[in-house]
Amino acid sequence: MTPRLDRQAAGVALAVGYVALIGVLFRDPGAGLSAATQGVVSAVLFILLPILGLASGAYVYVGGPFRTALGFVTASYLGTLGMAVATIRTTSPIVTVVTGLTILALAVLALVGVLRSTLGSMLPEL
Repeated sequence: MTPRLDRQAAGVALAVGYVALIGVLFRDPGAGLSAATQGVVSAVLFILLPILGLASGAYVYVGGPFRTALGFVTASYLGTLGMAVATIRTTSPIVTVVTGLTILALAVLALVGVLRSTLGSMLPEL
């Protein structure tokens, strides 16, 4: 059985990508919590949006209405964050670059899966 690139694969890719992002953001839990609680914007960027990204992965997986738009937006945001993580200067650059590129790859996989699922419903021969 070959794996298919559909909405379920896209949902899993989104969820795994956001879990990896949360792992990067809170690699040092004390520093992560300190950064996340500095203000409203920090709380939105470090806590709310990753939680919404995880929820969108589950939503895309089960195939709710408007899953394509939601998956496209959250996967695009995840890809942007993956590029940002890959280019951050740290004390362990190889780990950071590999993690950022992995997050970016998961975002691309989610984008392709969501779009392919939608096109497959409109054009069944795809």
